[in-house]
Amino acid sequence: MELKAISELKDFTFVIPYQQRGYKWTPDNIKVLLDDLKTFLNIEEKKMYCLQPIAVVPINENEKRYEVIDGQQLLTPFYLLWMYFDEQIYQFDFERDENNERQLFLKSISQIEKEDDEKIDYFYISRAYLTIKEWFHN
Repeated sequence: MELKAISELKDFTFVIPYQQRGYKWTPDNIKVLLDDLKTFLNIEEKKMYCLQPIAVVPINENEKRYEVIDGQQLLTPFYLLWMYFDEQIYQFDFERDENNERQLFLKSISQIEKEDDEKIDYFYISRAYLTIKEWFHN
């Protein structure tokens, strides 16, 4: 298993296979993650903050494309967190989307003002992003 800093995932594309379920984290999951990160940042003698493993298979390492076997639920909130800070560190490619719908939705997430219930995936993603915004505001 290879350890990587999130910054090392710059310009990666994570392909979410057709058979994977959509993103389903709740606001409580997001708050726990953010509180945990805050606690770590307040530790004087920081060593390393490790996430649970993310399992990927290289599709094309030269293009930094990886199929996600396990880890979409963790990659998504970190993507949203980076988007909150106006930076896109990596991107997603969803096999089951015909017109890159979710990818386009994610790229415009910083402009949403309320939960989007047009599609179930949009609902969970928008709710997670709004939770991040609220957490930082408070």
